[in-house]
Amino acid sequence: MQMVLKRLALAAVSDKRVRETVLAILLGFLLFAVMPVSALCEFFSEGEDAGNFFETIASRMPESQQREYERMESVFSEIEKALSERDLSGRAEEAKAIYLVFLYEKGEQPGFAEKLADCFEKGEDMDALIEEIRKAFGISVSDDDLKALLNAASADVINLSGYENPKTKNAHDLALFAKRAKTGGWGYVWGTYGEVLTGRAFQQKLKQYPAEIGAEKKFISENYLGKRTVDCVGLIKGYLWLDPETKRIEYGRGGHADVGADGMFEKAKEKGRISSMPKIPGIAVWQKGHIGIYVGGGKVIEAANTRTGILETRLSAGTWTHWLKVPGVSYE
Repeated sequence: MQMVLKRLALAAVSDKRVRETVLAILLGFLLFAVMPVSALCEFFSEGEDAGNFFETIASRMPESQQREYERMESVFSEIEKALSERDLSGRAEEAKAIYLVFLYEKGEQPGFAEKLADCFEKGEDMDALIEEIRKAFGISVSDDDLKALLNAASADVINLSGYENPKTKNAHDLALFAKRAKTGGWGYVWGTYGEVLTGRAFQQKLKQYPAEIGAEKKFISENYLGKRTVDCVGLIKGYLWLDPETKRIEYGRGGHADVGADGMFEKAKEKGRISSMPKIPGIAVWQKGHIGIYVGGGKVIEAANTRTGILETRLSAGTWTHWLKVPGVSYE
């Protein structure tokens, strides 16, 4: 572990381009290796200077570590190029994290970057990606460790690869947003809409919604701090408020209203009984007090509740009463 930390710290202080990436990588690695989630989230959410944090570690390294940095920088460039050629530039943070923490010694092998990029191209979701990495490189790492690292490396921004048109709000991309929230292991916290749940944000939500969140305080602290979280309508609002330039979710962006599930249904101009629903991925399904997203193939993704999180269920097995076209989303 010491060598990993040295490599990460060295990258962070030597090149500002990779500092944010390495910060996410380090956070992800420490999440499952050293410190409790709550402590790390609190450290970074309280405005600590990440640069000073890394400089303190790196100041004790010998100059010979620079050679390792140069090697790492070269592999970074190869990974970025290989992903770009596959139209997967948005996955670079995750790929670099996997390389640094689990595949560092394999980085100089011929075709390494191409092989790693192929894994991301073939892996349609996180579980499939992990399986592809295992097959390609023969590593024996637990699912939990790989998922923790991938989640941390991609936590700061939303992956837009595969979006039909990130500059617009459209049904295809809403469905994809929901699918990735599910496969990415997002949690459920009342009143949230896709941002990473920090210690400070959690305390604010506790004050704002004591009745809805208070009883689940311990479960949320143990399972969702440091992860993205939503509630049912927050899964839709997170997509509506997503800035395609910064790849971050910004409250109220684009003038899309902050409404609940019932408010969104009331605002919808096109809606009807569930029996008449157009089978368009990205259509929303509704019942009083709850909303989900039809993603095609007879399936719905919904942020169900704190304990179960985001689920994929069969449309026919649900208790949905109506469908609606989400206001602000194009269904052409």
